[in-house]
Amino acid sequence: MILVEAFYLGSIGSAIGGIIGGTLSAVMEKTGINIATMGGGIIEKIDIPLPFIGRILYPDFTFSILIGSMVFGIVVALAAVIYPAIKSLRMLPVEAFRSELKV
Repeated sequence: MILVEAFYLGSIGSAIGGIIGGTLSAVMEKTGINIATMGGGIIEKIDIPLPFIGRILYPDFTFSILIGSMVFGIVVALAAVIYPAIKSLRMLPVEAFRSELKV
């Protein structure tokens, strides 16, 4: 039950994050991110030479990256609840619901 709930929460969170992140990446792919103005222009003040990067970054938006990040979000959500799920399996159901799960 704990793993199913984590799967649903991870799926919903990954879907919402994928929609927001995918939209922002698609927009930034066309307009670019001007890193010279980030941090109040600190990069221009320091004048760091960026040999392989220009002052404007253009992210690469692909659906394989989007799907991979969504799957990664679900896997992380499931990995985060494996230990508490195993711990609660060793308890009686009544004790698991009444007590705080002490790790």
